[in-house]
Amino acid sequence: MNKPLFYIKRFYVWYQLHRNRWAGRMVRFPIYLLIAYLIWAFVLASMISRALVLEVVLALMPKTKLDGVNILVVGVDGTNGIQRSDTIMVLHLDSSKNRVGVMSIPRDTRVNVAGIGPTKINHAYAFGGISLLKRTVMEFMNIPIDRYIRVNLTGVQHLVDQLGGVVVTVPKNMYYVDAAGDLYIELKKGKQVLNGDKSVQYLRFRHDQDSDLGRIHRQQGFVHSVANRIVELGDDANLPRIVTKLSQSFDSDLSTKELTGMVVQFRHALHAERIDMGTIPGSAILMEGVSFWKPDISQMDQSVDRVLLGLDVKQDMLMAKVKTADRSASTDERRTVTLKEANRVAQQTDLAVIKSKKAKDKVKVIKKQMVVEVLNGTGIPGQANQAAANLKKLGFKVSRTGNAGSFKYGNTLLVDWRNQVDSSVAMAHALGIDPSKIIVYNRPKKTIDATIVVGKDWGQLPRKAGVTP
Repeated sequence: MNKPLFYIKRFYVWYQLHRNRWAGRMVRFPIYLLIAYLIWAFVLASMISRALVLEVVLALMPKTKLDGVNILVVGVDGTNGIQRSDTIMVLHLDSSKNRVGVMSIPRDTRVNVAGIGPTKINHAYAFGGISLLKRTVMEFMNIPIDRYIRVNLTGVQHLVDQLGGVVVTVPKNMYYVDAAGDLYIELKKGKQVLNGDKSVQYLRFRHDQDSDLGRIHRQQGFVHSVANRIVELGDDANLPRIVTKLSQSFDSDLSTKELTGMVVQFRHALHAERIDMGTIPGSAILMEGVSFWKPDISQMDQSVDRVLLGLDVKQDMLMAKVKTADRSASTDERRTVTLKEANRVAQQTDLAVIKSKKAKDKVKVIKKQMVVEVLNGTGIPGQANQAAANLKKLGFKVSRTGNAGSFKYGNTLLVDWRNQVDSSVAMAHALGIDPSKIIVYNRPKKTIDATIVVGKDWGQLPRKAGVTP
């Protein structure tokens, strides 16, 4: 018998006997395949990192836009076990204008810290952590703080390495060694890609004539470079993956969607060239051997409105003329101090601390630096000389006395020539002058600091103890 034909017949008989059983198996085969696939997928998912799974999910999630939100950014230096907020910035996100405002606060800024008193702002973090620093910044800048981002030096190093480095132009050779402080800095001048370690060196350097202000300028430029690098790495679609990866380098009370939205807004602001940066205005002072950054509260409030919040606030202008020793003052760029401005100055300067003391003590803060002229605006003989004598007793330097251009001044005026609103408000407080009667100019080359025009209300002003009409 033909063997092939024999085996074909055998197979046909076997198939007829078992075809019902195989038919059932063939029906169940897709189910078995699906179960096997699910088991394989489960095993595979258990082998990959949770972060990768989260990235895939987040890529499909909507981004949360932050409009009108203020974010406190804190860079913490924990060297030698001491937690110090070496970097303090406030970001303002405005999605409607594709704009981001950035305001830096020098770490030596002298502020009133709840429960501590006047001290450096970085002490707020050292004594009370992020909550006390947040409260201090809110009271100091007179704005709400909605969220925070906190990063330490290790986090900065890790973040930059995750980005593959950032492009920075080092303005000059930087070299500094402090073995006790575990600080080693060696950077060459020029444009270059800094890795995490070199970035930390760049941010920590401040041993030059620019000191902390130079450091703040570098910090702001570094933030801009980091934002540029993140933009280079991807578009809006894959930013969630990048943010998830970078979020391991810092902690924040922003959700992942909010962080992603913030990065997207930075991206759009960069493209629109709408990132504005500034620093709290003021001057360096030395008090009892300790260096501080003394903020100019009036100028700060204007900078917060203009640079941080992007507002266009116009000041009230006073149109009255005041005749002075060198010339009559024009009305150009002249303004008056508002009640809000006066209250802010009083709250954030030494007036808030020594308000219960005598006026003679109050003016100690300002008398050494102010040169004053006194003009008679009433026509009553001797008014200017009498007022000048009292000012001299308080410690002010009176350059001259004389008559004003008019004898019709019903209210006493204080003209602040050099835009030193902190000092002029303190002086008005001591003399009982209404702060709204302070006229402010910005003339740094003026030979005097202030002019007092004695008005008809001079004898009835509510002066403090120690100051007589």
